[in-house]
Amino acid sequence: MIAIKFVAACAVIVVAPLTACQRTPSNTAAGSSGKTDFIRDVKPLLSGKCLPCHNVGTLSGELNLDSRRTAFGGSDDGAFIVPNDPEGSLIYTRTAKLHGQREAADTMPAVKGVTLTGDEREILRNWIADGAPWPMGEEGRLVPLEPRPNEA
Repeated sequence: MIAIKFVAACAVIVVAPLTACQRTPSNTAAGSSGKTDFIRDVKPLLSGKCLPCHNVGTLSGELNLDSRRTAFGGSDDGAFIVPNDPEGSLIYTRTAKLHGQREAADTMPAVKGVTLTGDEREILRNWIADGAPWPMGEEGRLVPLEPRPNEA
């Protein structure tokens, strides 16, 4: 009887910390699946906060998010999106404040009053870390959600 109580107590000590570290739907930026979904999570973020300045008409920083093909391109500064490598992807590093090493002028979005939340930066990071899946065709096409800054 004492041995059973001891084993049960040890199981609580070992299992409790493990369950506390697991990601739950309430603390994941991607929602209940635990995996970032392009259509649900990434497309609205890119369309609303990035596409207004990064399209064929404005082409800020040489980044064009009008299509998957152009989004995965690059500039003299590096690759915009490197699947499985958030820190090697300009679209992430320019939106993340990495240990205060980025100059304010390099931090995106550059439009006054438009910022990415910590959850939004985490969505980008997780999506890229998951291989940056981006559907082809109309499903993957980004459409601006708001007027471009110079059109407002």
